[in-house]
Amino acid sequence: MKKFQNLLILLFVLFLAFSMAACTSPYEKSGGWDYNPMPPHSGDSEGKDDANADAPSDDSLLQESIKKQLTAAEWNDLSNYEFWQSLFASQSGQSEAGIFDEYASDNRGLDTSYMREITVKSGSTAVAGAKVKLYGGNAVLYSAVTDGAGKAYVFGKDATSVEAVSGEFSTKVNLSSATAEIQLDGYAPQPNRIELAVMTDTTGSMGDELSFLKKEISGVVRRIAGATLADSLRLATVFYRDYNFEQEELYLVRSFDFAEVTSDAGMKTALANINAQSANGGGDTPEAVEAGLEAALDMQWSENSTKILFHVLDAPYHDESEYQKRFAAAVREAAQKGIRIIPVAASGLDTLGQYIMRSAAVLTGGTYAFLTDDSGIGDSHSEPVVGGFTVEYLSDLMVRLTVGYHTGNMPAPVCWKDSTSLE
Repeated sequence: MKKFQNLLILLFVLFLAFSMAACTSPYEKSGGWDYNPMPPHSGDSEGKDDANADAPSDDSLLQESIKKQLTAAEWNDLSNYEFWQSLFASQSGQSEAGIFDEYASDNRGLDTSYMREITVKSGSTAVAGAKVKLYGGNAVLYSAVTDGAGKAYVFGKDATSVEAVSGEFSTKVNLSSATAEIQLDGYAPQPNRIELAVMTDTTGSMGDELSFLKKEISGVVRRIAGATLADSLRLATVFYRDYNFEQEELYLVRSFDFAEVTSDAGMKTALANINAQSANGGGDTPEAVEAGLEAALDMQWSENSTKILFHVLDAPYHDESEYQKRFAAAVREAAQKGIRIIPVAASGLDTLGQYIMRSAAVLTGGTYAFLTDDSGIGDSHSEPVVGGFTVEYLSDLMVRLTVGYHTGNMPAPVCWKDSTSLE
């Protein structure tokens, strides 16, 4: 009998180990980092855009229950800042070159060194939506906006002080370390308002990701609304391709401004715009990433809201000075407006793509997400150089991160095999 009990215990332990292995992936290796990105995506195909193709009827646009599809994971470089710095030999003091050294040394305008974590409170209450400015003497080095936990991240060498402003209340303090807490006498309460933008590369290799948006985005929106009881939840979409299109139908950027999606009418409008899109064009690896980001910033973002930009892509920008400068300027503007960029890396996003998008997430107070192979859908996905992570459904991840940044209480990820959400 005792042997039988021991056997049952052993089987149970093995089951738990197998379940954990299916949901988590430690990527740490001894002796440096091995990184073998996928070859440039070759799935792009030139063809006529079917933006006016037959779309589903209004009655079928609002999904009631969807079988979740794509799997993804998240790695927050701000919460693992020393790890992030280790990817740059020049920042960590290591003798071996970091995987991003080649790009960081080219002065692309994405300097993530000298990070300061600022927490703004009024008494014991975290102040969301406060404007935070980092000063070097009288010059503003960087500007950002606090999230639901009252946190903002600012960057700059030789910083001397930092200021927080919420409504008519403001405080400026001297800086003596990489972290600071600013106490305000009062604050302007942040409205229960969420603005969600989804920006997607729609060249030929992005069919699976576009299909996800068509099938699951309304479920994501409903779940965010239910979890936050948001008074207002608005959705905007941006679709971009590349500069080398030869036909007018193969657009460079196509954008649809915010629609109030707490109503069925608004959600149907947003879904109709998404369903009218197709994955076409491209033909080479770089895409017009900076043009898409500029269009996203031109949306009618409101002054006081939680602002999230999910950027789904599998290719970097054209690595030339003009595009580097435009992208860097757009990232700084997003930080100043309080728009948190959350990249969703698809397929074989290369080292340059990983560098610019993880930097964008760091500089805007966001986090880095990437698709995984667990779903079995689409081409193989490159695993980035990160630590351990939990694989979850992409839809669950989008809901979790949006709710976390809005409320200030970030939910723990749920393994995709254990997910019980209905859609």
